[in-house]
Amino acid sequence: MIPACVTAASLESVPDWGTSGVPDSLSMYIYVPDNVVDNPPILVLLHYWGGGAGGVFAQATAGGLVEASEQYGFIIVVPETDADTQPCWDYGSADSLTRDGGGQTQGIAQMVQYAINAYGANPDRVYVTGDSCGGMMTQAMLGVYPDMFKAGVAFCGVPVGGAWTPITHTAQEWGNIIRNINPGYSGPWPRIQLWHGTEDELVSYANQEQAILQWSNVQGLSTTPTATAAVNMNGSEWNRQVWQDAKGNTLVEAWSEIGGTHSIGSLFDADFVIPFLGLDVVGPVDPEKNVTIPRGRPTLNSERTTFVADNGQLLRGPYTSSEWGDPAPAEQIANIKTLGFNAVHLYGECFDINYPAARSTAPGYAASRIDSVVVATRDAGLYLVITIGNGANNGNYNIDYVVDFWKFYAPRYANETHVLFEVQNEPVAWGPPYSSPTATPPGAVNMEIAAYNTIRTYAPNTPVLLFSYAVPWGSGGANDAMMDIRAFNTAVFGDENAVWTNEAVAIHGYSGSSLTSEFAARMIGFGYPCFQTEFAGGI
Repeated sequence: MIPACVTAASLESVPDWGTSGVPDSLSMYIYVPDNVVDNPPILVLLHYWGGGAGGVFAQATAGGLVEASEQYGFIIVVPETDADTQPCWDYGSADSLTRDGGGQTQGIAQMVQYAINAYGANPDRVYVTGDSCGGMMTQAMLGVYPDMFKAGVAFCGVPVGGAWTPITHTAQEWGNIIRNINPGYSGPWPRIQLWHGTEDELVSYANQEQAILQWSNVQGLSTTPTATAAVNMNGSEWNRQVWQDAKGNTLVEAWSEIGGTHSIGSLFDADFVIPFLGLDVVGPVDPEKNVTIPRGRPTLNSERTTFVADNGQLLRGPYTSSEWGDPAPAEQIANIKTLGFNAVHLYGECFDINYPAARSTAPGYAASRIDSVVVATRDAGLYLVITIGNGANNGNYNIDYVVDFWKFYAPRYANETHVLFEVQNEPVAWGPPYSSPTATPPGAVNMEIAAYNTIRTYAPNTPVLLFSYAVPWGSGGANDAMMDIRAFNTAVFGDENAVWTNEAVAIHGYSGSSLTSEFAARMIGFGYPCFQTEFAGGI
């Protein structure tokens, strides 16, 4: 039951939260979404130096955490420390680093207990996040009250017992600091996600490295990550490290923004914070989600013949479609791994030949269905090729639909490192050269150029598959395909002989095994890698 004094869907002061034996510099605010669920989880949100509840709530709104609260129904508790007397949280005093020691950590724990009692919140689903001083206090809360918090996300913080000016310890020494706060504690330690800029001018990046030592040790893990990945996100380069236990649960995750300052990118980004905490799962029990180690982007192999997985394997697998209905469910997608496959080919939407005329279907109509396949393949550690299907218009295309499709989906999946984009399935009946004035229909090279430029505007690092020739008819077909490639290269790169670094020619197998193989060998001989996305009998 929401107390009558609180107006739903707004950040409200809670004047009578029952402070006892803790600093009087503390205040409590709370956000209860309109869509609050029964027995809701709690997310504690901690502000930066002098930022106050309103300041950090604005940051959380910009990052999408408040919208996520409305979507998933969890409560946000926003503590505040007086900006005049204590602008930064007391994350390191003996009082705060003592359980129920009369410090600010105890005060925040009392706010959590108040929310549990007054709002019927779930004591088994409490989480915390904060930036700068709030990131420091986030780690302190996890260390002092590991039985209260299931997980936390700290931006630009310091380890428990650390300081703005870095303190150096071994992993064991760092771990002992936390263990000594709760010497009798034998339960699970909270999961933690750490974010920091490598060129942070206020809180040294060395604190990120020391926090990794501390939390990996507390979790009983090696200081060497289970996996690492380079990620391009929101215009910045990031190094992502993941530490998992023997069951595959991600217990520590670290994001380092290369060249990032204290004004870190992706602050409170709900796309990453919410899934890590498990707040996208509604229910009474912390999901302890297995946050999947992201696959590295596919790359051209050393021979430059085709794209391969991050482990050098060829990409192989079945197809599914979200054009007219639901694609294969996540369980079926995950099961293809048992058959030795590592990729899925998805026909995302069927283009409308009449678009953008009135009453035509616009791109984006299958977004939720495509999202489900992106998530399912990511969670299963599979790669995914997304393309536009033809439906009844096989061997045809609509340039307006293609360009707007990629305007919609390229930015949506730009940071999904397991995804490849195939511009358009079989846009011409049926093979090269598309640049011929007698091609049916004509102008497809211009469509490929427009689509490619659109993709690269929004997704500069995603592999792109071009042309999708249905009938690659041997060496002669390869010679004709080079007419298309030279026209494409001239328009896109200003050099008809440009070397492709993150592109390949998509081919189908409808000219038969011998001619398809001959076509691919000839194209590779010309210096252009190939990637087969449809097969015919015998291939």
